[in-house]
Amino acid sequence: MRRSCILVLIFALALSMPMSALAINDAQGHWAEDTINAMTESGHINGYEDGTFRPNNSITRAEFTMVVTSVLGLDSVEGSTSFSDVSSQHWASGAINASVNEDIINGYENGTFRPSNNITRAEIATMAVRALIQEETFEVPQAELEFTDANNIPDWAQPYIAYAVSEGLIQGYPDGSFKPSGGATRAEAVVILSRVEESIDNSGGGGGVVTPPSDDEDDDDSSPPAGGGGGTPGGPGGDNGSEYSEYPKSFGQVLDQEVVTHDVYGHLEFEVATALGTESVHLLVKPQEGFEGIELKIKNSDETTVKEAVYDETNKLDEEGWFVLEVSDEKVSPTITVTASVYGYPNPSQEVGSEEDDEKELVYNKYEEAVDLTDGQIFNSLDIDVETEYTVTEETYTPEVTLKQAYLLVNEKAGLFNYKLASEDFTLQTDDDEVIKISEDKPWSFKPAGAGEATLKITYGNLEESIEITVNEGVDTDNPDDESGEENVDDE
Repeated sequence: MRRSCILVLIFALALSMPMSALAINDAQGHWAEDTINAMTESGHINGYEDGTFRPNNSITRAEFTMVVTSVLGLDSVEGSTSFSDVSSQHWASGAINASVNEDIINGYENGTFRPSNNITRAEIATMAVRALIQEETFEVPQAELEFTDANNIPDWAQPYIAYAVSEGLIQGYPDGSFKPSGGATRAEAVVILSRVEESIDNSGGGGGVVTPPSDDEDDDDSSPPAGGGGGTPGGPGGDNGSEYSEYPKSFGQVLDQEVVTHDVYGHLEFEVATALGTESVHLLVKPQEGFEGIELKIKNSDETTVKEAVYDETNKLDEEGWFVLEVSDEKVSPTITVTASVYGYPNPSQEVGSEEDDEKELVYNKYEEAVDLTDGQIFNSLDIDVETEYTVTEETYTPEVTLKQAYLLVNEKAGLFNYKLASEDFTLQTDDDEVIKISEDKPWSFKPAGAGEATLKITYGNLEESIEITVNEGVDTDNPDDESGEENVDDE
């Protein structure tokens, strides 16, 4: 079951996302640039029609499955699937079937696959290990997880995450956490699967393990943690021995903080942090001496820019030596992308160029990270806007679904946040498909198919909400005065 899925992958992803084989134009300077270029050139995944790859966009379960089957060279298996929410016409059904046959994916207990859901870090680690270890007799070894949030890792994922970490497929965060329910970006996904492919190639195509690179290897793809980011993270556990600054905590709950030292252009160190306050989000950067300019940007998950700013050496740093970009009134999505670009002259103690080169060289360093603002949440729920009574019709309807979240922020205050979900982000199910018919090609839409009452269940990630729907028979067009919709019967 090998080596015929690449063409299916290209075609299917072209249907699901506007992709083409154009050269990638937005990966330059990204921490995963080399891997992105290699994976697109090999045909495992393509960029968008505008030539972008959008490395910091999230990746869904269906999309990740497609890339897995391409990396493994699995044949597409057409036909109906074992999942209630994946029809035989779904663009990824062939890859999903192939992955089920190879025990790479199982789906959920309720019989769904949730192809449009963003894949979590626990799921991506599990699938990567299953893809790497093809032998049926191989048992994933048990190992103790040392992450600070190990108690939040599901039992089914623990051995896979432990093995994936031990073999260098994925890593934790600088704060010691793993964030199993956090999402993964397109860049992170291709880096992990590139490591899987490399291990398979090194072992002769029959599975194997990945040996983490040593500290002195110059491998951009292995430098950043699998959780994202650019450059090499310093701080506790890092190679450079730097300590994190306490200053960002004064702006709220620190969700991400790193010391960035490695870049492809030179050596220009800076510290970056993202802090969530009671009413605002802050992006903070502290450059080293010799910087010439800084560009800061915060973007929503749909790639729209929320706020950006450009500073140079003439701008006054705050009292602690930081530049701070604040977002307070603008709407932000649950996951944002923060970007910090710093350029300038490196520390004189850090060598740049040859010994004969007496001129200073202007260098550039960039950090980019997807930050999940829900890390500090108290609770979340779905708010559903949909009619509860319909008449039988061929028309389809799509509910409006809003993610409602509350966060535990600085000083134990609570902040509320609402975000309208795209229709592709959630799926629908019903307990009576004769009353409510879920669209096969658009599982977020339904049709009132027959008279009766049924439950409509809306699912987003681990969240579910149920609505009771009533469907009535239509009015008899031959007798419009009869509003009961029942057939006229003459009395005899």
